[in-house]
Amino acid sequence: MDKAKKILKDIVDRKHPRFLGERKLTEEMKHRWEEDLADGQDDGLTPEDFEVDFVKFDYGMKTKNPIDEMRFYKKRTPTVANRLPEHQKSVFHPTCFSEWLIRVYYKNTDEDSVDKAYHRMALWCDTKHADLK
Repeated sequence: MDKAKKILKDIVDRKHPRFLGERKLTEEMKHRWEEDLADGQDDGLTPEDFEVDFVKFDYGMKTKNPIDEMRFYKKRTPTVANRLPEHQKSVFHPTCFSEWLIRVYYKNTDEDSVDKAYHRMALWCDTKHADLK
């Protein structure tokens, strides 16, 4: 019961992990983010201070185009579902239908270390993965 009270008190007091940002991510970056984020900094932050979520967006179809699987109805034949002909598809559709995002949170709540964590995240993005902004 004490643990539940502490969790509720932390929520009310807004003592929760701070969202530092998110970036697109490649498959090899997914495995080495921790070393990259902690690399070469002497500001007292450790990889354990960060909470990282990997999020995959893929329309539930991996790398396939979801429009290719959709069926559309016409006014004249409302009971028959048809695929969209190729000439009616937009030429502006994306070519990539699956991507990974990394979302980084900082666990501590004191303002000084949160500022350091924001700086560390910005530095990591700028130096290691500038092409992924």
